[in-house]
Amino acid sequence: MKCLANKSITLLVLTTLLMTSLLTLSGCKDAFHSREESVSSSDNNNNPGNGTNTGSGSNAGNGTNTGNDNGTNAGDGSNPGNGTNAGGGSNPGNGTNTGGGSNTGNGNNNGGGNTGSGSNPIPVNVPGDSFADKLAWLRAHAETGGDYTIEISGTETGSGEFAYNGNNITIRLKGSGSFSTITANFTIQSGVTLVVENVTLLKSSIRVSGGNLIMNSGSTNTSTPSGKITVSSKGTFTMNGGIISGNQSAAGDLSPGGVSVSNGTFTMNGGTISGNRILGMGGGVYVGANGNFIMNDGTISDNIIALGNLGYSGGGVYVGTNGTFTMTGGTISGNTSPSTFGNGGSGGGVHVAANGIFTMEGGLISGNIARARGGGVDISSGGYFIKTGGTITGYGSDQGNGNVVKNISGTVQNYMGHAVYAGSDNTIKYKDTTAGPSSNISWTNGTSSGGWDN
Repeated sequence: MKCLANKSITLLVLTTLLMTSLLTLSGCKDAFHSREESVSSSDNNNNPGNGTNTGSGSNAGNGTNTGNDNGTNAGDGSNPGNGTNAGGGSNPGNGTNTGGGSNTGNGNNNGGGNTGSGSNPIPVNVPGDSFADKLAWLRAHAETGGDYTIEISGTETGSGEFAYNGNNITIRLKGSGSFSTITANFTIQSGVTLVVENVTLLKSSIRVSGGNLIMNSGSTNTSTPSGKITVSSKGTFTMNGGIISGNQSAAGDLSPGGVSVSNGTFTMNGGTISGNRILGMGGGVYVGANGNFIMNDGTISDNIIALGNLGYSGGGVYVGTNGTFTMTGGTISGNTSPSTFGNGGSGGGVHVAANGIFTMEGGLISGNIARARGGGVDISSGGYFIKTGGTITGYGSDQGNGNVVKNISGTVQNYMGHAVYAGSDNTIKYKDTTAGPSSNISWTNGTSSGGWDN
C-alpha cells in the first residue's frame, strides 16, 4: 500500500510538471503569435506601420494612404507617391488631372491651346485699300491653318486664284454694306476654303478645283456671257443660301450647265439656281462623271436649254454618265427643255443619261416642260432612277401645276410621260399622272417596278 501511495505521489508530481510545461509552451506560443500579429500589423499587415494603410504596397508611399513599412498594400504600388493618387504608379505625381497631365501644363485645354497657332486660330482681318491689294497681301502672308477675312464695301474689281503653299486655309469674303459687288473670276485650289457671304459676284466665273466653296445667304453669282460655276478635282461646293442666276453660254459654247460638277461634290442646303440659259445640257445643273449633287433644300427653277433641235436635254438638271444626283428635299420647277428651237429635247425637270443615277427621297418636281418626252423626269434606257419619296406632278391629273410634254406648237403629247418617262424603242415606261410620296417607282437599266401607267 505504501508503495502504491508513493507511485501515486510520483505520478501527481509528473502530471503537475507536465501541466506546467504545457502552460509555459502555451505562453510562448501566445507570445509568438502576439509578436507575429504585431509584425503583421506593422511590417506586413494590411493596416500597418505609422500610416493608415502603410508600407510600400499598392495604396502606400508618402501619399494619402501612407506609411514606412512593407505591408501588403504598401510601397510603390498603383496609387502611391506624393499626389492625390501619386508616386511612380499608374496614377502618379503628374497624373491625369495634375502637373503636366492632359488637362494641365501644356495640355489640351491650356497653355498654347486655342490661341494664335492652335486648332481655332484667331481670324485675321486682311489689310488693303482695295480687293486687289487684299489678294496680294494674302499671296504674301497666308499660312497653313490660317483664318482670314476680306471685307468688301461698294464695288470692286479684280480676279484671283486662291492658291497658296499652305493647307487648311480659310478665307471669308464678306460684304459690309447693303450693296457689295465684285466683278472677278475666281479659282479655289486644294487646301483652301472660301466662304462667301452677302456679296454679289457680278459677271464672275468660278472654278472650284480641289478646294472648297461655301455660299451663304445674301450672296449672288451672276455672269454673262460664258460665266459658269465648275466643281472638279474632288472640290466641294456647299450652298446654304444665296442665288446663282443669269449664267449664259456664249455663241458656239455647247459646254453644259450653269453649275457643272464632275469629280467633285455640290451640296445644296438652300438658295436658288435660276434663270440660267445654256446651249448644251443641263440648264441649271450638269452632273458629269464622278460628280455628286446632293439636294437637301432650295430651288432649281426657270432654267432653259436653248438648242432643242440638237437633242440636248435636262432643263433643270442633267445627270450624265457615272454622275449621281440625290434629292431629299427642295423644288425643281418651271424649267424647259428646250425653249423655242425645234421639237427635240427631253427631261424638262431632270434628264438621266445611261449609267447616270437619280435617287429621289423627297422634295417636289413640278411645272416643268419638255418638247419630246419626260416633262418631269426622263431616263435613258441604261439609266438608273429610284423614287422612294417626294412628288412628281403630271399633267394627266394636274393640269394646273403638272409637268407636261408639249411640242413647239403647244400641243400636249400624252403617253410620253408628263411626270416620268423611261426607256426607248420597244421598252418604255411612262407616268402621265402625278407620282406622290407613296408612289414608289424605279427604272434600273431596263428593269422597272412600281406604279407606272403602263
